Amino acid sequence: MSRKIRFGQLFKQPKGEYFVYSLLVILFIVIGILFVFIIRGERIKNRLLNQYETEQLLFSLSEMVRQNPDLNSIPDKSVLGFGIYNKEGRAIKVFGTAPIHLDFLNINGKGSLFTFNKNRLTVKLVRKLKRRPPVPPHSGGKAEDKILRVDRPGGFYLEINIKNYWLREKILTLSLVMVLLFLGASLFLIQLIYRKNIRYENRLKAQEQLVHLGQAARTLSHEIKNPLGAIQLRTDILKRFTSKEGLDDLRVISEETARLRKLTDRIHDFLKNPLGEPVCIEVNEYLAGLVKRMGGNIVFDRLSGTLSDALSDDKIYILFDRERLRSIIENLIQNAAESCDGGSRIEIKVKTDKKTVTISVLDRGSGISPEIRAHLFEPFFTTKAQGSGIGLSISRRFVEAAGGRIELISRHGGGMEARVTLKREREF
Repeated sequence: MSRKIRFGQLFKQPKGEYFVYSLLVILFIVIGILFVFIIRGERIKNRLLNQYETEQLLFSLSEMVRQNPDLNSIPDKSVLGFGIYNKEGRAIKVFGTAPIHLDFLNINGKGSLFTFNKNRLTVKLVRKLKRRPPVPPHSGGKAEDKILRVDRPGGFYLEINIKNYWLREKILTLSLVMVLLFLGASLFLIQLIYRKNIRYENRLKAQEQLVHLGQAARTLSHEIKNPLGAIQLRTDILKRFTSKEGLDDLRVISEETARLRKLTDRIHDFLKNPLGEPVCIEVNEYLAGLVKRMGGNIVFDRLSGTLSDALSDDKIYILFDRERLRSIIENLIQNAAESCDGGSRIEIKVKTDKKTVTISVLDRGSGISPEIRAHLFEPFFTTKAQGSGIGLSISRRFVEAAGGRIELISRHGGGMEARVTLKREREF
């Protein structure tokens, strides 16, 4: 069962892989920036193309007016307004939405003023004509239209519907958003897959280590237990014939032999099926009985974590192997006792919510430094002169096999809290 990963931990990379992931992030950022520039260029091109088409339509309409002054016969249905104005801005001829008076002061010598209206899906073009010297009468030039002879145009006004232009703008904006979301989602997905592969590789390495350890442990167990049995047998025989002065030495031999036998048994526990035979256990009742058997300065607090549980006296159940749970709690209590003075009190608390049950073993001992705490769950790591370094490794293996987690947390004011969190079950 994999441990719960917080959101922030998704972006914490192992040092050896950080460079590769950084390059990947930079690549995605560069692709995103390039696509932003491409979309920006497409939008500029789209606007310039629309301005060009509007200029061409204005030119065509002005040529049409020269031939036919009747503005009501404009064939292009996209034209909403068209007007011809003198140099003072008064209308000579207007059609549709074209105003009666037009102010040319807003045109700063560029000749044309484009105004895009997103709400009406239109574009307005105001074209100011440059002043030309009057054509002398009887100059032999081509005859002009009546309108142009009476009052020379000073400018034009054109408003057209450009639904297609705004549709292209929306498509470009949507494309930009979709691509950026796709790049972000792809990067996040790659990160998830990457982290999953890292965890999978770590599990494979751990399993390979367990296989090698299992092979070595079986060999050692066979090679060690046989001599230990012989030593214990000879020791028991010697006790019958040894004087009282020599019994102390024989007792030491017996204790060390028992300790070696217990160590081989614990290694066997570490390698065997961690789930065992799970049964429904009522936590408060189980812990109360365990604490009663162990005795000493152990205080058990039945307090549950929710008010509804406390008032209704609901029982708290977990699904766990009884012997493995006992091994875990006894190991945590023993560790707490070894870190405390002889008279210090050890507390056991139970807290729960709707989904989980947390069993905490608390002490006011010497505590553990963060550097040592990072290695405490590694097999055979120990800071004790007589320790095996296998107890916490076995405990974590049992807890994680049941879908839970085990943590060691420093307490404010000194000491440690060993916290075991398991899934809460309904009564069977």
